[in-house]
Amino acid sequence: MTRFTQLCGCIGKLCCGSCSSSSEEEGIRLGNRRTATQAGPAAPSAAPPAGPAPAGPAPAAPTPAAPAPAPAAPTAPTPAAPTPAPPTPAPPSAPPSAPPSAPPATTAPLTGDGLNAKYRADWQRYQSWIENANAPGCAIKPVTLTMKELKKKYRVVDYEAHNFMQPLQGGDLDSTDIEKTFTKYHRFEIEPLAEQEIQTEEVKQWECVGAIIADSVFKNGHHWNEIATTLYEDHLKESITTLKHVIFMNVVNPQTHGYCRDVLYPRKGVAWATAGGKPCLKLERGTPEYEEILGTQLGKSVACLVISGFPRGTKIIRRVVTWTAAENNHLYVRFEIADSAP
Repeated sequence: MTRFTQLCGCIGKLCCGSCSSSSEEEGIRLGNRRTATQAGPAAPSAAPPAGPAPAGPAPAAPTPAAPAPAPAAPTAPTPAAPTPAPPTPAPPSAPPSAPPSAPPATTAPLTGDGLNAKYRADWQRYQSWIENANAPGCAIKPVTLTMKELKKKYRVVDYEAHNFMQPLQGGDLDSTDIEKTFTKYHRFEIEPLAEQEIQTEEVKQWECVGAIIADSVFKNGHHWNEIATTLYEDHLKESITTLKHVIFMNVVNPQTHGYCRDVLYPRKGVAWATAGGKPCLKLERGTPEYEEILGTQLGKSVACLVISGFPRGTKIIRRVVTWTAAENNHLYVRFEIADSAP
């Protein structure tokens, strides 16, 4: 089974059916039936009957009446001309001042500088929602998911920390106030109650007061920030507002891992193939790299966790730290949450 990290968003069902409505217009042509009528024969002219001439002077010969004209042969009616079909109206021409049609929008994915600019723009929108309580457009609400609701769909298991390998290593942890006593952590694993022929949902993470360490997260149900908050508050009996550190282990998320591998480390002069065990990279607030990594999917998932868990305008994400394990080059990313300046 391939493990991947899918955060801050659901994998929805896509309707692939093509719904088309075609209307067929049938035109009926009415033809005019032509009828030919034959003309009758012309009537002959009438001649006076022959007889003996009367005595006496011959009377003046009467002027013969002009013969009655033969009746004209009936003329075949002229067939009615077919009614012409109405002319097809010409399409209205665009006014001379109309701009030319815009080319169709491209669907090619963004890459390089265009993708990095999108990451920065995405983060700036989330940052405004975190740091400004009055910033418009934020649809992220406080978490209302309860453990009872979570257990209706998922099996939730709480393990003791000593059963697992130490997750706290690298990333200059000594410079932070993160809890370093391994036995104070609990490991939570959740998976659907229904058997999965192909596993599509799983959350595995460590939690201690002040820290969440996500080991494996892929899901198509509740958003990760909802699950993380519910586990934190229910099992630790602490408000999510005590959270200071979020760490993602073994990151394979395409956006975040791809950004670190293809952009961040080369930009810092570190070849990805040799990055294992090298000093961690600290991305300070306000730098392009800080904004770009926070605009990737894992960065936005942490932003959702902060927005939904803390009063807006009270917190900032102070720093992002990345490092890779010496033994396997696996990527780790830590997000540090701090109070905003008064």
